[in-house]
Amino acid sequence: MKTIALSEAKATLSEIVDTVRRDLQDVVIEKHKKGVAVLVEAGRYERLRELDDAVMRLELKKALRGRKYRLEDVLNELSAQ
Repeated sequence: MKTIALSEAKATLSEIVDTVRRDLQDVVIEKHKKGVAVLVEAGRYERLRELDDAVMRLELKKALRGRKYRLEDVLNELSAQ
């Protein structure tokens, strides 16, 4: 995984995006030598989102195993947050 400073990312964003897309190589952007963002190829990002959603569903199923909740109560709780 390549790491670059934010100032370099600003100056060469188009080239960085082309590299990420072409080489499927993630790029970490640092600010004050600390990673603050990652450029990831769009297809990989979608797969990561799907995987994250699947993990969350499994965790929710595990947490709710054997318990019953009214849908209305769950929706009210979610909207309150």
